[in-house]
Amino acid sequence: MDKKLDKKMVLQSVEEGLFRGGVHLFDSIDSTNDWSLEEIGRGRALPFVCLAEHQSRGRGRRGRHWLSPPGANIYLSLAWHFRLSPDSLGVLPLALGVAVKRALLRIGINDAWVKWPNDVLIEDRKIAGILVETRNLHTDACSAVIGIGVNYRMPENSLADTGMRWTDVVHAGGGMLTDRSTLAGILV
Repeated sequence: MDKKLDKKMVLQSVEEGLFRGGVHLFDSIDSTNDWSLEEIGRGRALPFVCLAEHQSRGRGRRGRHWLSPPGANIYLSLAWHFRLSPDSLGVLPLALGVAVKRALLRIGINDAWVKWPNDVLIEDRKIAGILVETRNLHTDACSAVIGIGVNYRMPENSLADTGMRWTDVVHAGGGMLTDRSTLAGILV
């Protein structure tokens, strides 16, 4: 388990006042995306960020389970209002994948690539995933929750739990240059 996420460190690289709805950090939560979708339904001001040390029901596309061991990775959701039709957001996961790849570049991971529609890989191993869910759909606007999961320091025994090939920031060399809080701030 890594050092706990530090909200002040996360916010160091964020424009002051940007997140009118706040930055919310939980020790444990069902799902950062689910919490964010519920908060949009309750009328919380947008944009806002939800981070967690652990998710008991983290998920990816098509409801697939996203393994979320405590204190090991980055589990982040960003709620945002777009003045675009929901149909215009089709390339958003790909654009976010490029943003995650650039964040990894900033910490010295040079060989990540984006796999359509929502994965970031190193070689054939997943290091990050993206899930975009929309709400309040109108013809010219919508709210979206952007979930980003980054494997930072996956416990070795997690490989059997996932059934997939994965890697993490530490094994890819970026863990020497930054901690989870700093990387979360870069992603936000």
